[in-house]
Amino acid sequence: MVIKKVGQCENETNLNFMFNYVKTATYNNDQFIANYSYTIHNTFGKNQDVKLVVSARQCPEMENPDSCSYLLKDAEFKDVCDALGMDNQIWTEFAKSADILKCPLKPRTLTRENFVFSNDILDLVPELTPSLWLIDFKILDDNVLSACAVLEIVVSTI
Repeated sequence: MVIKKVGQCENETNLNFMFNYVKTATYNNDQFIANYSYTIHNTFGKNQDVKLVVSARQCPEMENPDSCSYLLKDAEFKDVCDALGMDNQIWTEFAKSADILKCPLKPRTLTRENFVFSNDILDLVPELTPSLWLIDFKILDDNVLSACAVLEIVVSTI
């Protein structure tokens, strides 16, 4: 599995939670290394009414976007603030590194360089079929779009 892209959603340039940059690379074949920075412009999650909306598309023909089909579209997950600090979740290492373990999140800019996380977190993800996977994450705070990120993963046969 290779993380091809992680970053801010295109055309979403004025949200409360913005990634300034995200760069990832594979390191020693069993770890990823990431450099990232984000800014929270206003207090986030102060009413604890934070939802995550996820869409996932699978593209069997990796170079052909017309081959993509939704496996999950606009699935809503409530109580995000309660889940942030949970252990043994796919986001746990990132949440600890990014200092986003509980709401509310105060305005700030945070930068992390050479954050290393193990491929072991992928054991928490269902097995993905070899394809290009496009996953969109939207976070709504009091029903207002406050964060948007995209993740592109290439899964190939071994």
